[in-house]
Amino acid sequence: RFWNWHFRMSECKFVILRLLLTKQFKQKILKKKMKILHLINFSMKKNDKKLSDSDFSEIESKLGYVFPQSFKEFYFKWNGGIPNKTVFVDNKCEYLDIEISRFIPIRYATPFKNDPEFTLEGRAICGWAEQTLPSHLIPFAIDWGGNYICLNKKDDSIVYYVFDTYCKKSTLEENFEGNSKYLCNSFEYYLSHLEDSSYFDIL
Repeated sequence: RFWNWHFRMSECKFVILRLLLTKQFKQKILKKKMKILHLINFSMKKNDKKLSDSDFSEIESKLGYVFPQSFKEFYFKWNGGIPNKTVFVDNKCEYLDIEISRFIPIRYATPFKNDPEFTLEGRAICGWAEQTLPSHLIPFAIDWGGNYICLNKKDDSIVYYVFDTYCKKSTLEENFEGNSKYLCNSFEYYLSHLEDSSYFDIL
């Protein structure tokens, strides 16, 4: 009897564990589907040349930063370009309705004869060298005013970096901090909160 009871208890635990794992698996699949569904209506035009794994490895080495997987997947599909969804909309964010003009391509800049200054890594390295951009920010998109949407190398968060404010009385670090506006905690979150410009029509 003891062994029968023990066997039934073990079997019961196994069933419960299987149900829990199934539930967790379904939740993961649902989340993945939601992300995919959001990008179904996302498109880009005027993309640059496709990237390879070696391209990414080379750029990561230059920048001293390993890009988030979601960022890589996005850029493998679209290497820069003009998106159909351009406006970042998030009620939690202090800075509302930031509209970008384009995503910055990596390694290639065909319209500019591949001038490195027009690539993602070129803009970052140039900005760091000229001290116009903090060394922990990597620009991947640009708005209509020439300001950057950046990846933060420290924690993979997304930062809006503006160039139209500068205080001569402040130190370089203070200006860097004042010009850096936190948007959200990840590239994935940023993408999921982009809307097309018709968003302004309903305001």
